[in-house]
Amino acid sequence: MFLAIKEILHDKKKYSLVIGVMFLISYLVFFLISLAYGLAMENRIGIDQWNADQIILTEEADGTINRSTINQENFDEIEADTVAPILQMTTNATSEDIGSDEKLSISLFGINFDDFIAPEVTEGNNVTADNEALIDDSLTEEYGLSIGDTFTINEQDFEVVGLTTDTKFSIAPMVHITQDAYRETQQAAMDTSAQSQIPDGVEIPADTTQTTNAAIVQGEVTSLPDGLAATSTTDFINDLPGYSAQLLTFIFMIVFLIIISAVVIGIFIYVLTIQKIDVFGVMKAQGISTGTIGRSVVVQTFILTLIGLVLGVAVTVLSIYFLPAQVPTQINWLFFIAVGGLILLCSLIGALFSVKTIVNVDPARAIA
Repeated sequence: MFLAIKEILHDKKKYSLVIGVMFLISYLVFFLISLAYGLAMENRIGIDQWNADQIILTEEADGTINRSTINQENFDEIEADTVAPILQMTTNATSEDIGSDEKLSISLFGINFDDFIAPEVTEGNNVTADNEALIDDSLTEEYGLSIGDTFTINEQDFEVVGLTTDTKFSIAPMVHITQDAYRETQQAAMDTSAQSQIPDGVEIPADTTQTTNAAIVQGEVTSLPDGLAATSTTDFINDLPGYSAQLLTFIFMIVFLIIISAVVIGIFIYVLTIQKIDVFGVMKAQGISTGTIGRSVVVQTFILTLIGLVLGVAVTVLSIYFLPAQVPTQINWLFFIAVGGLILLCSLIGALFSVKTIVNVDPARAIA
């Protein structure tokens, strides 16, 4: 340990370069981890808050909630411990209260607010009427939409009565309204779309069919009618459009960066070791064991990598603090520690190649 630290302090410029490279690589790795974790959570965090065990959809829905349509008769035939109906669509909302004509991209959910899937209200009041809504607080942070404001979806007006936290679905902030209000909003959208394609004067009959997109289950499912299928919450999340592909992309990027960091520091330490072969030969001739010299190289690698990792984490946390709310980054310290430990381990393995070089140093040849 003493030998390793003394060597680093003696040649600060060379070892500062190694630390700098490790810092840049670790900063990139930790920032990508934060971004990958943030994106993953914004895809699934609203689903996680349901605390559900299974999700029932129609078989032809291919695991996608808004492709599924369950009629009331089939819903009533579902036998499970606890079941909650849910309606969902991705849409745009507008509000005059935010001071602009910007459209708000939201994930609209129609629920019964006495069911277990109802979100926790962190500020304001719960929904008690069809013209009221709960919104994710990210809409307040990004657009200024707050309690008491109104917004419009398909010509249907809603008043914000409460805020929820960490309720997002496929990255879009979740807005919760009653199921009756949802059906009216959905019907208004269908009417508008249909009216644009039929002759003037022809009226469209109202759709009075009581349907739901999915049944959310806590506990076990004992019986399902034909045409419906139950899937685990984990499988449902993995089937979200783009979720798995996005996650795998980031994982491969992070893994390759870890390998690159190990190779880079291994090369740096190896080059520095080659430059000091004569010194190591003299040290061996003086009676200093190969094990002591080898341990000093490994300790040097550990110290240099650790300093680079600490700097990388510190700058990552600082960067996230100053990033705008629109950037989906989140810190998971468990992931940071695990990946940091893996980088450290890979770097130490890379340093073993330098130790092998030290073992082969001939003291007599080095002195000569």
